Amino acid sequence: MFNWFKRKRYIHQDWDFGDISDWDVVQNPDSLQYVNKDGTRVIYFSLLKVSGDGVLSTDSIGAKPTILKTDDGWQLKGVKKLKNQILVCVISVGKQDDDIEWAKTFFDSIKPR
Repeated sequence: MFNWFKRKRYIHQDWDFGDISDWDVVQNPDSLQYVNKDGTRVIYFSLLKVSGDGVLSTDSIGAKPTILKTDDGWQLKGVKKLKNQILVCVISVGKQDDDIEWAKTFFDSIKPR
């Protein structure tokens, strides 16, 4: 309606996801997924491009990620912001405590290029 939110096609262009180059990649028109070789860790990214003055000036965007225990393991849901972009990230991992610690560390390591 107001054309405030637009999806960007090349998510990895402005963001550094670290060393997950050996993971399988699923490229969708509006999202990107990485899956490790045994399928126990899945990382989902979607990027929203925002237009307008001061839309992303609030500190509520990019607060600490949410961690949920699921039947299959753990899920970390969080966002990062950069200029006029909101990077949405969902990381699904196994049931082990070190899996969710890995997810937290990975999420914290995501940086703008």
